[in-house]
Order: sequence, then structure tokens, then C-alpha cells
Amino acid sequence: MPAESLVNYLSLRQFPGGTGWITRLEKAAESYCKAQTVIGPAELDAARKYLKGEILEDPPLAGAEWAMLVQPFEDVRMLFMYTQDDEFGSRLQFYVHQSARGEVPTEDLAFLLDFYLQILGQQEIFATLLTEPHQEFIPINHFPRLEIPFEDIQRILYALDHLSLELNSKVKLARAAEFARAALLDELCDNGVYKTLLAQPAANIALRFQFPTDNQCPFQVSASDTLAYLPSNLALYLVSAYANAFARGIGSMFRVNFNGLCHYFHVAKFE
Repeated sequence: MPAESLVNYLSLRQFPGGTGWITRLEKAAESYCKAQTVIGPAELDAARKYLKGEILEDPPLAGAEWAMLVQPFEDVRMLFMYTQDDEFGSRLQFYVHQSARGEVPTEDLAFLLDFYLQILGQQEIFATLLTEPHQEFIPINHFPRLEIPFEDIQRILYALDHLSLELNSKVKLARAAEFARAALLDELCDNGVYKTLLAQPAANIALRFQFPTDNQCPFQVSASDTLAYLPSNLALYLVSAYANAFARGIGSMFRVNFNGLCHYFHVAKFE
């Protein structure tokens, strides 16, 4: 891919409420560098394919060993760069395109950055994910080792059920799928048919949002079992980020709000 200008990218610190998130993400990136587990040039092309990213042939930062651009949603572009320096040490840096500022919830950007950093920063985890096939979908409220209280999970599922009422036509579902780089599928349930939005943030990691076409089937959301190799709460955080992207795609004011849950992210992931 041709050169990308760093002028168009911002630190998460420059987004509303981003200071608390960036501190923890930078701490995680620094720990990967110190442990020397960040993927190298040999794994870069495999990572690009796995995350559906693009390698920048001419990194915007001088001396960068590699740079990758990932675009999970129509309105979100993220830039990751790895630099090695014998004198100053290595750095795994990450930025978000300025067009997302004020449009995308900052916590959703933090969740996505965390997801990509977990993979790009940990060679062993990445190697495991590459070799583990997706076998089944697990309902999000039964996902293993969630560290969020059950009542908060239920509150989020209740909010998602409201989103299903807004995505009430094939046109809206098709637009939501296009916006969030998802696939729109027809799937059978016991008593009817689902319109399913299948989002794949990585090659063998998927989220399945099943919207009923009548009142015979309940709305359901599930995640592939391969997500269990990453920190437990990431499955729910990615569901939140994708649900909000679907809503933005159709111009809805709907939002899964994590204001009351931010401390779970902070405590569970970076202490």
C-alpha cells in the first residue's frame, strides 16, 4: 500500500475521555516490547491476512520496522507501527484516524485497539490463533471467564434487543453490514428465520448477531470459541463496538454505553 500520512492520525489521548484508556493501552504495548513478543517481519504478512489489514510499504514514521493499517468499520481506521532502536529500545505505537473523533465512542476505539494489540504484540497468542479452527459459537452471556457481573451483561443484552427493533428491514440490515464490514445471512431457527449479521474482526474470530424476522425467535448474539484465547471480557467489548457500528451505519442514535463498566476493563486487563 502507498504511504500514509501520520498527520491524519491521532493518539487516543486526543479523543474525548481518551487519557485513561491510552495510559493502560500504552502500558500493555510497552510490556509486549519489553518481553520481545511483538510480531516481526516474518509474521507480518500472515498478520495482515489474519486481521484483513494492509501493510504500508513506506511507513509514516522514519525507522519503523513495519506499519499496518486496519479498518474494522467504514468510519474507523487504525495504524500500528513497530520500531526497534538499540539505544532507545523498541516501541509498538498505535493511532486512530482523525475522522473517528467525535463520531465513534472512545471506549469502542479502546476495545478495538486492545484486540489488535493483543494479537500484534504477542507472537505466541497469534501463533495459537492461526492454528486453532473456529468450532462453535458461544452465547455471549455464557462466554467463559467473563469478569463482568451478570446483571450488567443482562443490561447490555437488553440494550442490544432494542437495536434489533431498529434494524427492522433488509435495507437497514444490509447497510449495517456494509458499514461494519459484516456479512448478511439468512439462518434458520426452530420456529422461523434469522437475518444474521456475521462480523469477522479476524480470520477465525467472529461475532454473530441474529435478528428475528418475526416474533417466533428471540434476538441472539454469540461469539466464536477462538475468542476465548484472548482476555475474557474482550468478547463482550467487541460485541459492544460492533453493535454501535451497526447503529451508526443506519444513522441511529442507539448506543451500548459502557460508562458503568469501564473499571472492569481497567482492572482485568492491565494490572
